[in-house]
Amino acid sequence: MPRLAFTVTPVRKSHTIRQFRELLTKKLFQGIEIFYPYMLDEEGQYQYIEDIKYITKGLDIEIVLHLPHGDGNDLVMTKNSMLRFYNAIDFGHIFNVKKFTLHLGSKGRSDYLEKTIRNLDKLCDYAANYDACIMVENMPSDAEVGASLEELEYLFKNVDKKNLKFIYDTGHGHVFLHDTSKEVEMLEKLKPYLCHLHISDNDSSRDAHAKIGSGNIEFDKIFALLKDYDGLYCLEILFNDYLDLKEYRDDIMKYF
Repeated sequence: MPRLAFTVTPVRKSHTIRQFRELLTKKLFQGIEIFYPYMLDEEGQYQYIEDIKYITKGLDIEIVLHLPHGDGNDLVMTKNSMLRFYNAIDFGHIFNVKKFTLHLGSKGRSDYLEKTIRNLDKLCDYAANYDACIMVENMPSDAEVGASLEELEYLFKNVDKKNLKFIYDTGHGHVFLHDTSKEVEMLEKLKPYLCHLHISDNDSSRDAHAKIGSGNIEFDKIFALLKDYDGLYCLEILFNDYLDLKEYRDDIMKYF
């Protein structure tokens, strides 16, 4: 049976986050993906930490951390990004995080691949201090590093670190490739590095973070390739509360 997870963003209210404990204690989900709450003030950061501790206390679940992404968090372009990534890895140690999700950033310079390789190398070395890995995520736009299979293969070949891994995002893959057969090809080629999944649906026009079945991704073909995969299937679907997550869990379990 698949091990399921869901995202817990720092912008959610404390009482909403604490409701998630029911899903974990009942073993409906076996993990969560959290975020480095650098955008919050000191009080907000403290509350987020306490909320995550509350919903995971005494439970044998896996906690993954999504490194900062978006504007100002670019592995290639922004000077302050590396320090923020290091701080996020330190933050993850509070929860014994061993897997860190990474968006590589934009291609906005001619030497973006060389810069990416150099900084990925540094980031992997830093994560190794905690016996952790950096997971490169496939992206939905060719303007971003790591959208194409060729680019991802080049990075894995040239960053010679055992703790550099791959996270496949079904929504990103569908937007960029538009074709499940090509998506399966990417996943199959990079499967040796695969240790995490982001699951959402869309119609390939945009990364909608929609529930399974609302778009046209052929999940049966994707999941058929993952019979020996033992990482988390993390639902990266927009939701209001824990009741939505129960419904989304039912959607994915129909495939297993």
